Amino acid sequence: MIKSFNKSPVKLSLLGLTMVLILSGCALTNAESNEKTEQKPVQSHSTENKNQNENQSIQLTFKPVTMMDVTQGEPKKIWEKVKSISLEEQDAAQVSIHLYVEPGNENSAYAFLEHKGELFEFGDVADTFGLDDVVVESVNQSFLSDKKNIKVFAGIGTTFTGWDIISYDEEHSKWLRFEAIGRPQMIDLDGDGIKEMIATFEGAHLNAPDISIVRWNNGHLEFSEIAAQSGISDKSYARLIIKDNLPVVEIGELGIEKSEYYKYTKGLLVKITD
Repeated sequence: MIKSFNKSPVKLSLLGLTMVLILSGCALTNAESNEKTEQKPVQSHSTENKNQNENQSIQLTFKPVTMMDVTQGEPKKIWEKVKSISLEEQDAAQVSIHLYVEPGNENSAYAFLEHKGELFEFGDVADTFGLDDVVVESVNQSFLSDKKNIKVFAGIGTTFTGWDIISYDEEHSKWLRFEAIGRPQMIDLDGDGIKEMIATFEGAHLNAPDISIVRWNNGHLEFSEIAAQSGISDKSYARLIIKDNLPVVEIGELGIEKSEYYKYTKGLLVKITD
């Protein structure tokens, strides 16, 4: 018997329509699934607060201080001794700094340390700024460990230059020096009753004010300069101020009045939000 094909197009059309509906349903399901996958999870308030708190602090990076030997030397015979500064004793002997100038040369001043009748030279500490700008700042701070005992006696330099920090290695009985960005002082930055050593540069010409924190860690001295780590710009500055009777680090950008204030604690600068 011959079958009729008159209804075949209808059957095929219904079949095609069914397939289209099935495929459309799959596509919609996949689209909804992708949309759900792409949605970002909503952060809890605790996570948001954690991230905000993390942004309120600066983790400082410290680098080892480069200690250099101080060599013995003698001033030239034509130089004149113009100033002497007495420091603390070492090994029951007086330690003094002597400043010499060359007649007719007002821009230089040569420093020598005297201990037990021997002289150790530091070279021209005026760096063209002259004798009147040279300052000797007493520090007298010992840094102790099982392996080493370094005593920082003083710093010598000018307002406009880096400073030489005069130190003594008691284990090896020798004088050392290291460079700092500015004038050294001992101050309790975090209020724990223990003074930290800092070096402050007040700024000069195109150089912004800055602070360097020097600490004793694992048997050696290390330092951290703050301005470059503020993350503001290459015109960032850092200076130490007294705020509410407490030492505070002020950080800002040259030419902009807005600044932020931080408290130092254990290698971290914590932003003061009050």
